[in-house]
Amino acid sequence: MLSRFIFIFSLFMLFNESAFSKNISFEFTDKSMENFKIKDFSKKFFLSSNTIDQSELENKFYPLMDGKNLIINSTNEYLGIGMEIQIPLTDKTEIELHWKINELFPEHDERSDKSDFPFILKLKNIEENLTINYVWSSNFNKGEFWFKDENTVYVALNGKNTNYSSSTKNLIYPNRDFKIFFFEKFVGRIDEIYIAIDTDTYDIETNSILEKLEISYM
Repeated sequence: MLSRFIFIFSLFMLFNESAFSKNISFEFTDKSMENFKIKDFSKKFFLSSNTIDQSELENKFYPLMDGKNLIINSTNEYLGIGMEIQIPLTDKTEIELHWKINELFPEHDERSDKSDFPFILKLKNIEENLTINYVWSSNFNKGEFWFKDENTVYVALNGKNTNYSSSTKNLIYPNRDFKIFFFEKFVGRIDEIYIAIDTDTYDIETNSILEKLEISYM
């Protein structure tokens, strides 16, 4: 009898949790592209279809497979596409990322201001001005990290030891990571999420593919 009660209670809790969970799936159809912002991180201002020629914008961010995938082209620039949206940080907050790069970049000190990355996922909390940059590192191994300053950390989700000839899947737990890297501050939410390629230092021309970006939280 007790085991039956525990089973029924477990089913109830599972249903109750799924009923309150929320999911954000990044899809890049012609219509949904209007909801995204383009940001020039090298110049630190937002761009829109009013400031970039539409044909040029389409060449930089090109949807595939009915908007499920997004090709990002970059030549000597640091552009990102993303959203300003408040996502609560709890132990249930999870980000699933599927991505593929075209190439690793030439060896250079990625810990310096003069660094480029073939793919970046940027999460920012505005209140505390804290940013985690999840990158595909060309010079460090998967799992390594370094601070640019006290408010900005880089985490190598994939690295030079990762096979870049095929796409990879990463699961990110941002609440855990903000607690680890900025343990002296309370971070209750994410306010900005962007994907980007940084090629503005060494005049690199490349492209990468975002295959899936999904955020789940309660």
